[in-house]
Amino acid sequence: MTLSPLQLKHYHFTSVSVASRVGVDLSSLERVEGLYPIIDDKVNFRTDIELGEMEGDKNFALRVGVSGEPKEDSNFPYEFSATTEGVFEYIGEEDGDTMKRIVVINGAGLLYGAIRDQLMTLTARLNYGPMLLPSLDFRSLEPECQEATAAVASEQK
Repeated sequence: MTLSPLQLKHYHFTSVSVASRVGVDLSSLERVEGLYPIIDDKVNFRTDIELGEMEGDKNFALRVGVSGEPKEDSNFPYEFSATTEGVFEYIGEEDGDTMKRIVVINGAGLLYGAIRDQLMTLTARLNYGPMLLPSLDFRSLEPECQEATAAVASEQK
């Protein structure tokens, strides 16, 4: 086993909010294998990811936000949002766009996992039981990574 080229140095939450919805019909609540409520197309599920460079050419700050707002006709039991920020150091050989791609894709996965765990922990003590966010594939962020990097670079000038 070897170290990952992306090292998470620190992370913290800047916000976490979960609210049980009133009037949810438990008998018709769709659940994954009977355990967790399903996030379907009746829930406005959103992720936001921002990359920022820090002092040193291989240090990065990454912010990941997740929110879920059920539509009026949804029986999904929770409304939620959470944002976390992480500080990363890249210790690999790659540089430039390849390095930033690895930081965004892998870093987003790490921080999303922290959000997923925190929301499950909080909802486990709420009236409708635990909520497990779906697993996500962040590889689709590659084109956005290049655009976000260009935007961050232009803001710093």
